[in-house]
Amino acid sequence: MIHRNFTFTEFFYISVFLLFLIFLFRIIKNQRQWSSRTLLISLIGGIILTILSLLYSEGGNSGMFEVKSYGFPRQFIEQMRSIEKPNLTGWDRTVFLKFNFIQNLILYFLLVLNVTNLLTRRKI
Repeated sequence: MIHRNFTFTEFFYISVFLLFLIFLFRIIKNQRQWSSRTLLISLIGGIILTILSLLYSEGGNSGMFEVKSYGFPRQFIEQMRSIEKPNLTGWDRTVFLKFNFIQNLILYFLLVLNVTNLLTRRKI
């Protein structure tokens, strides 16, 4: 269960590592600033990857509830259904976790920014 094991500390370490790589690429390629095109591509790519991460889901039950969560590496949509009483209308409760969504978006944005920095030509 990756959702329960990915902590804020791991998010912080991965973010610092990706920021270090961005800093390193900027020194190597002698870039002073990013173009707005690169930032826009990275933002759109980060949003697309965050939405595509909804395809990953995990399920489980706690004895009283059946839980299904969506998102990777942190779940940001969680659905619960009561096991004790049958519910014909579907899920009892759906929760959108904003903080986890923002964490996923930041990670994917930094990842796409690293890839775009890696693929752009060196400017002298």
